[in-house]
Amino acid sequence: MEFTDEGLRLVKSLKFAQAVDDYLSQWREQGVSDSELTKLLAAIVGWAATGHTVNEPPAGKQSYELTAFVLGHLDDVDSLCNIVGKNSLDLLRPH
Repeated sequence: MEFTDEGLRLVKSLKFAQAVDDYLSQWREQGVSDSELTKLLAAIVGWAATGHTVNEPPAGKQSYELTAFVLGHLDDVDSLCNIVGKNSLDLLRPH
């Protein structure tokens, strides 16, 4: 598993930030903690940044590979999560 150019472009886009925000809002409404949401965001970002379709989440062996990848690239995934967060805030600002 490795980052792809296409995956990185997607993760850095406003469209991705909106989709992630919409997805995470469902979890927030169910009372999932910020700590758990942060872990979920890292997984979503890592999966998308490696060129995988977010609508097809990892299963079985892929879940373990994704976890190992994210843990092995924690600084990079954290930076990408920060970009998604910044883009989410930008979407809230009046234009």
